Formats: sequence, C-alpha cells, structure tokens
Amino acid sequence: MARESSDDLQELIQRALNTEGSTAAYNEARDELVRRTQGLLFRYLVSKTRTFRRVPGDDDIKDIIQEAYFDAFRSLRTFRAE
Repeated sequence: MARESSDDLQELIQRALNTEGSTAAYNEARDELVRRTQGLLFRYLVSKTRTFRRVPGDDDIKDIIQEAYFDAFRSLRTFRAE
C-alpha cells in the first residue's frame, strides 16, 4: 500500500465536504478516505497497544477504528487542517 500524503488526504476530506449534499458523492469520498487510512490506523493501534502491554484482540481494534471514523465523520464540517 502506498503511503498517503497529507495533501492527498486533505483533498479527499475537502471532496467529502464539498459533496455532502449529494449522498452518493459524499459516500464515495468517505469510503475512499476509510479505504486509504484504515490499514494505517490498524497498524498504529496494534503497535501502540503492544507497546503499552495492552493487547486487545483484532476485533477490539477494529471496533475502536470504527468508532473513530464515526466521530470523525460526524465532525467533518468543523475540521480545520493545521
């Protein structure tokens, strides 16, 4: 998997913001963001939980990621890139 640049991800976020009125276009942008970032988030959480000796199962990590996406997409309109 190619490493995502912050510009690429910012472009997808902007696309999702610009298409929120169109359900199909918004869903497409949202799904693309998830597809491009879920592997990275999974690997990050696995490494962090093992570093701190808290080893949840893969299903627990997937639940954490799903909740993070729910929160992120609920807050998408207020997102500000730094």
